[in-house]
Amino acid sequence: MISPFKRIKTFMNTPDEWHTTVIGIGEGFCPWQPRYEPGEDVENMIKKEYHYYIFGTAVGFACLIFALAGAVALVLRAIL
Repeated sequence: MISPFKRIKTFMNTPDEWHTTVIGIGEGFCPWQPRYEPGEDVENMIKKEYHYYIFGTAVGFACLIFALAGAVALVLRAIL
């Protein structure tokens, strides 16, 4: 059985993994359609590291939900 610490060492240890995660965060936080089409190299990178893209999308969407909840809390605090 592989030690969990060896798996942690390989978590996001390449630039492609970081880039794919950041693209996912951006698309999760800003869910509207992009104004441009990504290049073929970006699409291939996302296909290769799709699990990091999904992780980034989930993180970005969670940040969006927390930001909206904070904005609603501020508005309600100002009203009440």
